[in-house]
Amino acid sequence: MTTNQNLAAKNGDANTHDGSSKDDPLERLTEALRDLIKAREPVTMTTISPPKNEPELEPEPEAPEVSTAGVQPKKAKKRERRTLLYPNHYSLRIREEDRERFDEYAYRHRLEKGAAFKRLLDITEAWEASQKD
Repeated sequence: MTTNQNLAAKNGDANTHDGSSKDDPLERLTEALRDLIKAREPVTMTTISPPKNEPELEPEPEAPEVSTAGVQPKKAKKRERRTLLYPNHYSLRIREEDRERFDEYAYRHRLEKGAAFKRLLDITEAWEASQKD
């Protein structure tokens, strides 16, 4: 016994030899769980197979179902592919100052970059048409 256990025994505390109290609810719960675990029978699986070289007369008994819902993670639902609004993507090489001018124009007129680019193309086509006349 340790020094603290000796002192507790001299003072008349109701401690067991390992220093735990029998009146402690946590200790009683632990002992009850330990007894339940010891009393539980182990789970055994037996497989029954039909005899070899003989036709199977009866269906094979089904194995007991084991729930694995808590073990396997749930699979995420696949999202439906959305239809692309702009199916073709373009990569344009422009100078940094031209990119800044384009971004500032789109911001100043509160346009999306796609709408600003469309406007740029419309203006260019109108200018070309005026040059042909």
